[in-house]
Amino acid sequence: MFLDRFQRALSTFDPAAHRWAVIPLRNPHGPITQRRPSSHPTDAVGKQSLSLASWNVHGSRSNGVTCSKLIINHILQGPPFPDIIHLQEVTDDIRQSLLQDPRVRSEYLTTDAEDDMSFKGRPFATMTLLSNKRFGSPLGAADEDEGLGRKRLGLDNVFRMQLPCRYQRDALCVDIVSPAAPGAVFRLLNIHLDPSDALYRRYLQMRHLAGLLSEPGSSGGIIAGDFSATLPEGPGFVDTWGHLVGWGTRQETTSPDGRGATSAGVGGELQAGKLDRVATLNLKPDEIEILQPCFIASNKSWSDDYGLRCSFTI
Repeated sequence: MFLDRFQRALSTFDPAAHRWAVIPLRNPHGPITQRRPSSHPTDAVGKQSLSLASWNVHGSRSNGVTCSKLIINHILQGPPFPDIIHLQEVTDDIRQSLLQDPRVRSEYLTTDAEDDMSFKGRPFATMTLLSNKRFGSPLGAADEDEGLGRKRLGLDNVFRMQLPCRYQRDALCVDIVSPAAPGAVFRLLNIHLDPSDALYRRYLQMRHLAGLLSEPGSSGGIIAGDFSATLPEGPGFVDTWGHLVGWGTRQETTSPDGRGATSAGVGGELQAGKLDRVATLNLKPDEIEILQPCFIASNKSWSDDYGLRCSFTI
C-alpha cells in the first residue's frame, strides 16, 4: 500500500533579511541517494552522539501557547540544547510563537517555517527542530562545527507521509547523512499515533513507519513522538515490525527474540497516555530520561504528557 508523501522544507533564520529562508533539499519522490564515500577515512571522522527531546505540547488547549512556551523553556534549559526536538500537537499559533522565539531563530533549523500548509484543515500537526550547529545543508554539511572540531551532519530530505488515520496525522521524516557512515541515510521520524482504542489503525501505522526505516536506501533511524499508548501494549507493540526495538524508560524488559528493550513507565508503572516513546532500527539509545511537566496552578500542569529526552550515536 503506497501512502502519499509531501515534500516539506527546512528553514534557517536569516538575521540580515529578518526572515526564515528555505534550505534546498532533495525531492522525496526520487530514490534515496547513496552518498559517495568521503575521501577521509571513517575512523578519522568518528561517530557522533546526538540528543533528542520529544514532547506533546497539547496546543489545542485554551492556554496552549502559554503552556508550549513553558515546555520549550524546560527543553531549552541548557546549554547544551538538544540537537533534535520533536513536538506534537502544535497549532498554527504555537508554530508562529516558535518561529518568533530568539533561541529557536539563533540555534535551530525548523520545519514548516515556509508556510502553514501542514496546519490547514486540521487542529494541529508535528514540528521538528534541528540544531544549526550539528546539521547543515547538503552543500555545507562537511564544514566543521564551530569550536567543536567535528563535522556537521548533512540534511538529505524532508517530507510528510500521510498515515492511515482517522485524525489526518502523518509521519514527519527528516533524512540525515553522517560523515562517519559514508553512503548511509538515517531517518528521524516525528510521529503522533492514533489512540489505543484504534488498535487496527495503530498497527497499520507502525507497519508503514517500520517500512520507512527499512525501505531501500535507508540505513535505519529513530521514531520518536507520541505513541498515544493508553493500554499496556508493552515494547512488543513496536518489536512486532521487523527489527524495530521499542524504548521508553525505567522498567527493563526483554523482547520475545531476546533483544533488550525498555517499556514506557515511570518507576516501573505504565501511565496511560503520559509518555513519549522511541523506536529504533540499527540504532540504540545511549541514555533515556523523562521530562516531567511542572504546574502553572496548584492543580494544572503544562501538559497531560511527559516529555522524553534520549541520546544516540551514529
